[in-house]
Amino acid sequence: MNAIQYVVIASFMACFLSFIWGMQRFFRVDGDMPAGARIIQLAGAASVMAQIAATRSARITVASGVLGTLLYTLSLVLFWCAITVNWQRPLTAAFSGDAPQHIMLRGPYRMVRHPVYSSYILAWMAGVVATQTPWLLVPFVAMGVIYYVAARKEESKFMSGPLAADYAAYRSRTGMFVPMG
Repeated sequence: MNAIQYVVIASFMACFLSFIWGMQRFFRVDGDMPAGARIIQLAGAASVMAQIAATRSARITVASGVLGTLLYTLSLVLFWCAITVNWQRPLTAAFSGDAPQHIMLRGPYRMVRHPVYSSYILAWMAGVVATQTPWLLVPFVAMGVIYYVAARKEESKFMSGPLAADYAAYRSRTGMFVPMG
């Protein structure tokens, strides 16, 4: 392995150790872990193994390695900004059946409705970009679909409860995973 591969792997590990910390220490689970959250864990673990294998075996160029590392860094910053603004009121795990109690409008939530999922998607994209490995598009797309389904479920909870009008206004001005133009 060359130096840029080590940088990419270190960036990757920083992201995924942060995400594991979030699952274990930040996101609330009331009762049993939702089945969808377990699917995220299992699919995520398989995708992590795929990224490690691709990163170890790919011929990562300086340009792709730097770009991938920048995407991993953006993912980390977005993740930790979202965690920080929710510190006093931790979020529930993906696919939880709870009724939302508030709408977060600070930090990255001013730009996107689901910055945690956005950070995850950026990390999966970073692996594809860094390694230039086409088969890593499979876990990238699979995880993106899972996060999209989770986000839609969360949004339906907002839209069917007492925060529906406020959430509809928020949705009209804020992108789901990327800022609106």
